[in-house]
Amino acid sequence: MNSRIYLTLLLFFLSFSLQAQSIPRIDGSTIKVDELDAQFRRLQSAANVHGISIAIVSSDRIFFQKSYGYLNIKTRQALEHTHNFYAASLSKPLFAFMVMKLVDSGELDLDKPLVEYLDDPLPSYKFKHGYEGYQELENDDRYKKITARMCLAHTSGFPNWRYISNSGINMLKIKQIWIR
Repeated sequence: MNSRIYLTLLLFFLSFSLQAQSIPRIDGSTIKVDELDAQFRRLQSAANVHGISIAIVSSDRIFFQKSYGYLNIKTRQALEHTHNFYAASLSKPLFAFMVMKLVDSGELDLDKPLVEYLDDPLPSYKFKHGYEGYQELENDDRYKKITARMCLAHTSGFPNWRYISNSGINMLKIKQIWIR
């Protein structure tokens, strides 16, 4: 028997054991995995959401992880929990919570310029796609004033989705209204 068959059998049997499990809630009560799964399916259908991936994590343990629907509805390609999403604004509360945990532990100062936490100047960092980087800031030192507090309050001066230029506005024009 090859390893794929073993893995398939393991996942098959685990899925039955998970259905009987309960997940703890914040208020101390529990909810059965199959009830939670039914709720997610109902909400997905009611909101006409084509694809969603959900994970419930607590104390470094994954209690529930499942994807519903499609990555591509036209091709009916199933959504897997390993697919990446742009979380956009949905991640803001979680990110703010993590930042404040770093502040509480003394690892981050909200009013210290973020560049002081970097090993190299911000424009020197390279990313997979050119639009993800900050090379246009090479001759603009205003980024050196940006603090965590400014980022959390959306007052850094960076335009939202700054690399999208459908309107024809280039980065040089945007930089004129950037941090003063």
